[in-house]
Amino acid sequence: MCAEPKRHRAVADTNAPPTTLPLHPQVRKDHFKGMDDAQRRAILQEQLAQVEAKRAQKRASLQEDAEFARMQKHIQHQLEEQAGRADAFRRAQAEAAAAVLRAQMEEKKRRTAALDEAYANKVTDGYWAQWGTSHR
Repeated sequence: MCAEPKRHRAVADTNAPPTTLPLHPQVRKDHFKGMDDAQRRAILQEQLAQVEAKRAQKRASLQEDAEFARMQKHIQHQLEEQAGRADAFRRAQAEAAAAVLRAQMEEKKRRTAALDEAYANKVTDGYWAQWGTSHR
């Protein structure tokens, strides 16, 4: 018997009127009569603030994207300049190497011509002139 009054007491406590008002009072669906002007204005102001915050966020995002694109373009431009300088350096190196090779080929041609003439195995007047000139 002792358990029964506690159960009734708990039910009686939930049906008792609240002593303090909650921050957001709950209204039963079938008792809702609509919102007053102040509530509607408050909701509208909150929605407008949300819309403005979203617009500001979008503007910030677009500005950030534009800054990122500008930085990417600048980096791309620098990379292209660097690649151009590297190509020009390689071209200059190749030209210098080609000039050295051409000079070496010309020198080889001259040296080969001189050696071919020196070692032509041709009988010249000087060859015949050396006969009979020795004192032996």
